[in-house]
Amino acid sequence: MKAKAKAKNKKILVVGASLLTLTAGIFIVSKAMAKKQASAGSANAASIPEAVEGLEQAKPKRSATPPGTGGEIRSDMSIGELIQETMRGAGDSRLLVIGDSQVKRTLANAITADWGTRLGAAVTAWNKEGTTPAKLLELMGSGSSEGTELKALLKQQFPVIFIQLGDNGINGSAEVRSFLAKIAKGYSNSASKPLVIWSGPFPICLPNGQGTSYVKAPPCTGWKCLPNYQEMKRVDIPNKIRAGIASSEIPSTLFISPYDAPAFEGYESLPCFTIDGIHITDTMAQGYIGSLFDMRVGNAV
Repeated sequence: MKAKAKAKNKKILVVGASLLTLTAGIFIVSKAMAKKQASAGSANAASIPEAVEGLEQAKPKRSATPPGTGGEIRSDMSIGELIQETMRGAGDSRLLVIGDSQVKRTLANAITADWGTRLGAAVTAWNKEGTTPAKLLELMGSGSSEGTELKALLKQQFPVIFIQLGDNGINGSAEVRSFLAKIAKGYSNSASKPLVIWSGPFPICLPNGQGTSYVKAPPCTGWKCLPNYQEMKRVDIPNKIRAGIASSEIPSTLFISPYDAPAFEGYESLPCFTIDGIHITDTMAQGYIGSLFDMRVGNAV
C-alpha cells in the first residue's frame, strides 16, 4: 500500500506589504498561511503520539527581512543567494546547524561539504538523537553539559541557523514558537536576528519492502504503519511547525518541507532513499542540500 499522493499547496511569502506566491514548499510564514494550514490535517493524527494536539491560531505579526538583503527578499533569489547576502550584510560567514539524528548521520556533513564550499561558510553543527524542540528547551534548562553547550552556541549570534527538526514529532505549535524565542534571546536586537531555515520531517520508505523497528509495512495498524506515519510527517507535523513559525519572534524564518523539495519529487516511486526506513542516506542528503541551495524563494507559476 502506498501513501496517498500529495496535493500541492501554494505557499505565501510576505515581503513588506506585498504577497508573493511560492511553489517549492518554501515560505516566510504569514498569519493567513497559518490559518490555512491550521484547517488542514490528517484524520489519522488522533492515533499518533506527539501529533494529536490541535494547531493554535497564529498571532498577526509584521514581516521582516534578514540583514544584507537590501530590505527585501527578491522573488528570483535562490536560497543560496539569500544565505550569501545575509552573511555579507552581517559581515559574518558562520552557519549553525541544529538537529536530531538526521543531522548527526548525514546532514551536517552534506551542509559542510556543499554550502561550506560554495559559500565559504564556517559550519558548526550540534545534534541530539531523538530530540524535538520541546526536548531541547528542557535540555537547556536542565544544566546538563549538552544543554549548556547548546545555550552557549545560541549566544554566539550566528547570522544563519539551519534547523532540522520534526522527524521525532511535534506536540504543538507552542514548542516551535518557544524554541525560536529561545534562539531570539541570544541576539542583541531585532535587526541582528538571524535568517533561520527550518527543514521539516523527511519522507519514509521501507528498504526492500520490509518492515523495520521504525516503520511497519501494511497491512498494519497504529502510528508506525506506513500510510499513517507518512501522512503524519507529510501533513500534521509540518502544519504545526508552520503555525509556530507564524507567531515566532524571528520573522525571517523559512520553512522547507522535504516532501516538496526537488530531491524527493515523486518520493513514492523512488528506490528507497533511507537506511532503515527513516534515516536518509548520504546520497540523498547530499542531493537534498544541493537542491536547496539552488531552489528559488519565489518564482510563482
